[in-house]
Amino acid sequence: ARSSTAATMKAFSSVPLEDVPGLGKAAFLAPNINQLNVFIDDARMIVVTVEKVPDGAQGKDLAVALAKKAGA
Repeated sequence: ARSSTAATMKAFSSVPLEDVPGLGKAAFLAPNINQLNVFIDDARMIVVTVEKVPDGAQGKDLAVALAKKAGA
C-alpha cells in the first residue's frame, strides 16, 4: 500500500510520504492530501482523509486523533 501510494503521489506532488510512529503496526501520512494510512495489525487497516481542517488545526493531528478513536 505504501509503495502504491508513493508512486501515485509522485504524479501530483514532490512532497514525500511521512512515517507516523506510535500508531498500529505501521502508519504513514500523505501530507499534501492529509491522508493517514494505519496498519492496525496483520489483518486490519484504516485510511483517514481529512478534507476540511478548522482554522488553527493541522490535518495530520486530526487524522491521528481520529485513527486513535477507531482503535489504531
